[in-house]
Amino acid sequence: MKHKYFFSIIIFLLALSIGLICSCATMQKTAKAEGRELVVKMESSSEIDEGKHAVPAAVQEELAFLNELSRVTLAVAAAPSRTTKNVAFTSAYKVRVRDADGAPVPDFALTVSYPVSRENDSIVYAEQQLITDKNGEAQFMPDVPRFSFDDAVAFYPTPQGESSDVIASCLAKKVTAPYRVRTDLLSKSGIVYVFDFNESGNVLTNSQYMLKELINAGATRLGNSPIASANYLNQSIESLYRATRNIVGASYGFMVAGSVKFANPVQSDGGKYTCALVADITCIDMQTGAVLYQTQQATTATAESLYKATDDCRRALAAKTARAIIYGM
Repeated sequence: MKHKYFFSIIIFLLALSIGLICSCATMQKTAKAEGRELVVKMESSSEIDEGKHAVPAAVQEELAFLNELSRVTLAVAAAPSRTTKNVAFTSAYKVRVRDADGAPVPDFALTVSYPVSRENDSIVYAEQQLITDKNGEAQFMPDVPRFSFDDAVAFYPTPQGESSDVIASCLAKKVTAPYRVRTDLLSKSGIVYVFDFNESGNVLTNSQYMLKELINAGATRLGNSPIASANYLNQSIESLYRATRNIVGASYGFMVAGSVKFANPVQSDGGKYTCALVADITCIDMQTGAVLYQTQQATTATAESLYKATDDCRRALAAKTARAIIYGM
């Protein structure tokens, strides 16, 4: 009986041992499987991270371009003198590109921006692409100008990319040269119908400074209008044209008409007077009656007396307006 009981205990212990061995084996297999899964997950995560930090090709190109841009310098090597409307410039513009060591930069892309047309004081610009030669230079010869301008031609690196950083960096390298085209009417006779007004808004007389400054600017065949009254300032341009044409006939080429008025009352501060004037001007083709150019010019002047402040302001405004007419009509 005792042997039978002892034998049962041995069988139970043997079965328990076999169960424990199997359980351990299963746990090891599971652990190994989980380990492999963990490694796979970690490898996948690493690949994703590498993908996230990869720099796109377009960005790399922009960075390379910005690096190149930081090492170059542009300079205007030559520029033509002013010309007249409908007359070609006598020579081309020339721009030079150098690297940080002062060496020429060949095959460098440039953009040139220049005025091509206008409506009064609103100017339209065109662009053209240039490439520097082996000497790091590029030339630009404008077409024959069909409008008058007192403006500039601008050269800058052609942006390689559309980001704001690239465009701003290119424009920061911009260089300019004067682009001046005078009106082709200076050789013709002209009439000035421009009146000064006082601070109260009452008409005074023909603007002597306007006539003088237009003559100084090159309109030498010029005189005041045969119409002494300023009443036509309150009428249409066509009415003024017809009334003037009836008197002078077809012998004049253009007329400058308008007014010079106070923009606001004269200011007095600490013994100084400040005057602000504005000129409203219309230029008329005396052959056709067409409006050639309209502009509004303004300026201020400060002096120790009311008279000097006003007189200085009239002189400065006349000079400014005359230049606008010569390069805008």
